[in-house]
Amino acid sequence: MTPSFEALTTQIDSIESLLKKYVKVLETVNDAYELEDYTREEWLTRKSKWQKLIEQTKDELYETRKIYSSNQQVTVEEHRENLLHFFENITKMTAADQRNDLYKTVIDSIVYLHNGNTIAVKINFK
Repeated sequence: MTPSFEALTTQIDSIESLLKKYVKVLETVNDAYELEDYTREEWLTRKSKWQKLIEQTKDELYETRKIYSSNQQVTVEEHRENLLHFFENITKMTAADQRNDLYKTVIDSIVYLHNGNTIAVKINFK
């Protein structure tokens, strides 16, 4: 049974909050190394630990968002609003993660098809 939209939204919010905490901890670890609170080995160990947790959390967030969007019925009006929002904001966004999130509002997936030396790209819009 698929979780409800409310449950998925709550889960996404929770995962995003956890991800922000992990990123902040990684920044703190890096700052502590710069202040010479850690040896290089300690820093590399701690950095690796938090980077793994960040990547795992990003993967979990991606999968949860995928479940949410696959269960969501989007009307033509919502498609148009998403596209308008996208075009109004894409040039304003400077951070890569913000641009990526904005692209995710209009693109479902990008498929690369390899045929010898030829690569074809198929973009699946939401």
